[in-house]
Amino acid sequence: MQDNTNSEKTPILPFTTSDGRKNVTYVLHSQEKSTPLLPFNKYFIDSSKFYIDYDLLLKVNIPNEFLLVDKVEGNVIDDFKRNCLNLPYKDHKIYLAIEEKYTQNRWRPELAHKLWKKVMFYFPAKINPSGYFFGITKEMVIDVLTYIKSLGYIDFENIEDIYDQIELKDLDMKKDMQFNWTDKEKIVKYNNILSDRFNGYPPDFKSFNNKANGLGIQTYNRNNSTIKKPFLKFYSKSDEILKKENENLFNSMPLELQTICNQYLIYRYEFTIKKMNFFNDFSISNKLKDVLEISQDKWKEIGKYYLITNFQTEIKQPLDVSKLKPIETIMCLMIYDLIQLGRSIKEIELMFLNNLQNRSQKKRNKMLFERCYYYATVPNEQTRQLLENYNSIKALDEIFGF
Repeated sequence: MQDNTNSEKTPILPFTTSDGRKNVTYVLHSQEKSTPLLPFNKYFIDSSKFYIDYDLLLKVNIPNEFLLVDKVEGNVIDDFKRNCLNLPYKDHKIYLAIEEKYTQNRWRPELAHKLWKKVMFYFPAKINPSGYFFGITKEMVIDVLTYIKSLGYIDFENIEDIYDQIELKDLDMKKDMQFNWTDKEKIVKYNNILSDRFNGYPPDFKSFNNKANGLGIQTYNRNNSTIKKPFLKFYSKSDEILKKENENLFNSMPLELQTICNQYLIYRYEFTIKKMNFFNDFSISNKLKDVLEISQDKWKEIGKYYLITNFQTEIKQPLDVSKLKPIETIMCLMIYDLIQLGRSIKEIELMFLNNLQNRSQKKRNKMLFERCYYYATVPNEQTRQLLENYNSIKALDEIFGF
């Protein structure tokens, strides 16, 4: 099995053109038609927690030790995999447990009453290797429910009635993009730019490019994410699938799919719709049957929300560098030094604007900062290089969904 984290990896397709946009876009569209086993640039469910109301089932035989509630605080446990019943299923696992919610009354605990009680099960799309990249479907959920019933943990009469009432939480949505392996350096540079454009504090942004984790970035923590600080992740799915620990998954895939994972850098965009307020804010239902009917246009809209919430989207086209005033040149060099010290764009901007009370002056300084910052990101280069970088970033923004 090949190690695609190696910089010596050589692609079968030719190198991309110098501007990076036309060739990459062409690959995306052409492969979309020729690889029915891997649908690029479309959103699918990668995994989710699925919920069934306790009262809808004829019986539940899940031991009480798999009740996902913190005994002290009464909150649902986030680290659910360690506390769930693990059911082996097609070389993978289904996680099964019970969740319940009580009102809290620290002064009169005896007055607490149960708000709801549900059976929760979780599984990822990889339980079906041949259709893995098409995500979770109704048929997969029906098969999993039938399997859980066959083991005696739950019982029901009409599986369609149960399916219609399944609710979702911790819904992971994904889309896959295809690049040549020679495009890897462009993605590395783009990730560095996204780090500077990140709207949060630097510790909430993670970037990785190594053998253990492959290539990618992440914002915030999945378990603690909010609608204003949402978790998202970009990562090389090819690197992940080709790891030794995923050998069984790789070998279970059709040969055509194995070839695609070897020959191309499959780069995945993933985000989590965490709780009910996420569903409400996006004006979508949390019922599984409804989620599977959501249009691709709606998913693109939601995916874009995560991007523009996490990253500054406005990239101003650079002007002629020869028109910089002497004081602006000095400021550019100062900003460049701060960038080398690891300061984010937000931190540097605060240095320019933090102590200004006059709105007009603050606006002028902001314009000056933006002008100098975009020159400082590529110091000592001529306008041509600035424009090439600008066009390359805009092209990747478009491909990634901004």
